[in-house]
Amino acid sequence: MTDDAKILANRILIVDDITDNIDIIRKFLEPEHYHIFVATSGEKALKIASAVLPDLILLDVMMPGIDGFETCCCLKKDKRMAQIPVIFVTAKKDAISMGFKSGGVDFIGKPIQREELVARVKLHLKMQDLQRQQRDQLLKAEKMAALGELVAGFTHEINTPIGLGITAVTHLRDETRIIQSNYNDKKMTKQHFEDYLQECGEVSNIVWENLQRTVQLISGFKQISIDQSSEVRRHFDIKQYLSQILLSLHPKLKHTQHKVVLEGEEGIELDSYPGYIAQIITNLVMNSLIHAFDKGSQGCIKLQVKQREEQLWIGYQDNGRGIPSGDIDRVFEKYFTTKMDQGGSGLGLHIVHQLVTEKLKGTISCESDGDGVQFQISLPVVAD
Repeated sequence: MTDDAKILANRILIVDDITDNIDIIRKFLEPEHYHIFVATSGEKALKIASAVLPDLILLDVMMPGIDGFETCCCLKKDKRMAQIPVIFVTAKKDAISMGFKSGGVDFIGKPIQREELVARVKLHLKMQDLQRQQRDQLLKAEKMAALGELVAGFTHEINTPIGLGITAVTHLRDETRIIQSNYNDKKMTKQHFEDYLQECGEVSNIVWENLQRTVQLISGFKQISIDQSSEVRRHFDIKQYLSQILLSLHPKLKHTQHKVVLEGEEGIELDSYPGYIAQIITNLVMNSLIHAFDKGSQGCIKLQVKQREEQLWIGYQDNGRGIPSGDIDRVFEKYFTTKMDQGGSGLGLHIVHQLVTEKLKGTISCESDGDGVQFQISLPVVAD
């Protein structure tokens, strides 16, 4: 995207109960080609912000109804709008401290000076753009790390059926040489031949089962790896795809005693981005393995899927130790972890939240009652 295109894409919400002030700000910003939205009250601002998710908000302080401080606090409580920078526009010099406490990032004094307004708006839009780039880089880094784990796990996992197949075929080759030698030396008896036929049948079954397992592993790995390394949108059956994801996680799960259960309706088809869903489920499972269960415990992870009109509902839960009530509101924060020394990066659930809300335009919530943790995810059946 060119710089001009980025500027055109910037959405700014101006909030002031005095229309003359709105007109002045709009006039000053008009040469910059921003997409301007306006609201004349805090209540209207919250509705417009929720609908259009502006890139920046210019917010008056003194307004009837809910004032600018309360409006800003309401914005910051909504996870979808919490990252939108809010610049207060006010003549009240004593409002600075309260403004920062309520979540504002900057102040512009009245009467408004065009040069100051444009400079501060450009600065915070640039900072917002840099933060988006950082989030995208984090997502890409996590994606490549997950793909690396997938490749390593696949390589280890596929060795088992291939190794068993080679062992079985090698054994059959040796038995064939023996039976051929007995035949050539006219020493082969009926019992020898019957034993050999039985051996052939048993070996054939072993080879067939392990070839089937190999095909299953390759098919699952091929699709999951393609999805995780790209941002391809396609149609797919969500329950079948979740089965493939869980199969790809088998190398991580097989060294534990945990049980994974997948429940839900058959035939739910999505038109979406499977790679994002693969990473979401992978991160949730890894979060449970790192945080939820004690070593040697027998835990249970349950995945459920349902279609609710035009939304897909995914329920994820484990029966581990749960999350302390004081931490539940922080689980999606970047770098928040209680297991930094045991493999926790503090990015797993943060990236899950970013993928659900920003990439797939859905919602996610987390609850814990002391007996495990529950995540509820809602996604559009047809991606935006």
